[in-house]
Amino acid sequence: MPLRDDAIALCWLSLLSLALWALAYQQPLWLTLNIGGDSVTHRREDDAPFLSGFHASEPADRQVAEWWTLPPGYSYRWATPEATIHLPGVGGGRWLITLDASSGRPDGSPSRSTWQPAEQPPLTLLLAAEFRTYTLLLPATAAGDLTIDMQTEAYQSPTDPRDLGFALRSWQLAPTQGDWLRWPAWGQLAWLLVALLLFYGLARGLVLWWRGAVLLSSAAALLLASLLAWTRLPLTLFTPALVVLLALCGLLALGVAALTSCLLSVPRFRSLVALRWPYGALLALVLVAFALRLGGMLHPHAIFSDHRLHANNLLELGLGSVFFTEGLPAEAGGGQAPYPPGSYIVLNPLTLLLGADLESRVLVMQAGTALLDSLVLVLLWAMLRQSAASQRVALLGAALYLLPPLLLASFSIGEYANIGGQALALPVLALLLWRRLWWRWHGLWLAALGIGLLSHLGVALSLLLVLAAFWLLELVRLLRRYTAAGRQALVRFSLALGSTVVLVLLFYYTVPLFVATFAARLHAGAAAEATPTAAAHYSPLGETLWYLLMALVAPESRLLPIVVLAALTGLAWLWQQRRRGTPAVTPATGLPWLLSAWWLGTGLALVATFLLARQGVRWQHFLYPALCLSAAPVLWCLSQRGRAGRIVVISGVLLTLLQGLLFWVLQLDDYLH
Repeated sequence: MPLRDDAIALCWLSLLSLALWALAYQQPLWLTLNIGGDSVTHRREDDAPFLSGFHASEPADRQVAEWWTLPPGYSYRWATPEATIHLPGVGGGRWLITLDASSGRPDGSPSRSTWQPAEQPPLTLLLAAEFRTYTLLLPATAAGDLTIDMQTEAYQSPTDPRDLGFALRSWQLAPTQGDWLRWPAWGQLAWLLVALLLFYGLARGLVLWWRGAVLLSSAAALLLASLLAWTRLPLTLFTPALVVLLALCGLLALGVAALTSCLLSVPRFRSLVALRWPYGALLALVLVAFALRLGGMLHPHAIFSDHRLHANNLLELGLGSVFFTEGLPAEAGGGQAPYPPGSYIVLNPLTLLLGADLESRVLVMQAGTALLDSLVLVLLWAMLRQSAASQRVALLGAALYLLPPLLLASFSIGEYANIGGQALALPVLALLLWRRLWWRWHGLWLAALGIGLLSHLGVALSLLLVLAAFWLLELVRLLRRYTAAGRQALVRFSLALGSTVVLVLLFYYTVPLFVATFAARLHAGAAAEATPTAAAHYSPLGETLWYLLMALVAPESRLLPIVVLAALTGLAWLWQQRRRGTPAVTPATGLPWLLSAWWLGTGLALVATFLLARQGVRWQHFLYPALCLSAAPVLWCLSQRGRAGRIVVISGVLLTLLQGLLFWVLQLDDYLH
């Protein structure tokens, strides 16, 4: 009676979770918001998620990064005549609010401000011209939120065209003393309960029996209780988005289930989708990766730098423009460079579903890029399965890509074209393992190659160098053991690669706009080479090789050392197994060659570009999938060496995922703050 067991489990889980969360609200909450920034820690924008109708932080000067050195020596914000402060989920009851505010009038006149707490009579304050401390006793709403609408007499400054109300410097929140019972925020408990039920449904439907789903959901409830007790507002800010995110994951899972049902009706695909467990686990990994990526970007605390650039490019693509150029940073050589529209073309149809306004386009780029990068897990799983790896080895390789710090850093910055372009280019390399498929359906590979070359300029360069290295290794293998079939395959591969590259160059990269851009860069490079300081723009070969070594093993490189060491060991192990002719890896003769070409091509990209610029291509991003592919087999082999081996592997994988998660949280918390 699985439905009865699920119903009973959900009832007990809901009751215990609500009790646990209510208990977490007994932990008192103290909050200090340094409006406009903290002059001690030098952080900014931590107050932005709670404010509405406030102007940008002050003091500010584009020429001075150390804003805390600017007069008047402290930070503040101007409120508009109609502003709101909203603290979600603080808890029920009454709260002590202490704030530093002033009218901001240079003539010394006060300003009258009317504050409307939710469900309470308004309060009228006469704010002095200088900053003074005001203490208020205000109740929370029935849902447990603290919301204050503020209406202030408008101030027209002769030197500032903005609508000004009053200046706010700090805001402190403290619980009242003597309350033996603190009421929880019932609205937040409702959001959390819906999120927990959705989480249970996903876990139950994909991979776990009801007991396992209950244990996993109980752990999630305990984690949420800990967050409510110790980091309440970062969680309560996110709970509505968390429910929407879990519902979206549920819709994706239902869509995959519907597609699976359709495939089951086709005899050719019946054996492919008949086995439930590994595909459910793979889908669970993809949904976890998608939720972690998109959830981090949707958190109100996160700040991005390039997200609106991609949203505007998406709009221009919809208007018919396909030739983009963007300015490169100095570390990448500087100047304008082509910006291929591959990811924009793939994601543009989503604007018909979500809308074409600015915020909707940003959401399209964020959600679409997160989904594309999450689907890389499916690609890695399929490549390992094609290479005769077991289901567990393939799932382990996919799991290593759950939280790659390099890609997560690009997500927080807003480098969606880089991430999406890499996800579109990786199928080109994956299809090289399906030699029979490539032989019979080479048009599919040519189409994938064309999309990969139009995905992103840096990704296209990395892809071409890996393919060139693969061609070189195939030539070496043919010279060592000549066969007519091998010669024919190499000729076909050469013709397919060369013709596609020529066509893409001819029809896209040689338009007058790009030709002028390339000519300007070459002219600037020649002029810089003639100057006495030209040597500063070129890195000696020894420095480049040292940088490569440090980028692979140094902790600050964001390439996890455990993954790098396991990947290098795994590549050597694969070659050793191939030479031995081990039956389990005999069909995987293509994987060692492909991984070797991946390393060789990435090394060529690194050396060739770092001789000219410190940041030529995102070679670490492009290498990370290869690290997961080569690390998974050797980690699984080690786990079969008794209890000690299993402990080492499980600890290493968990440590890798924990490090990636910690980096993602810190990156979202610190970037542009």
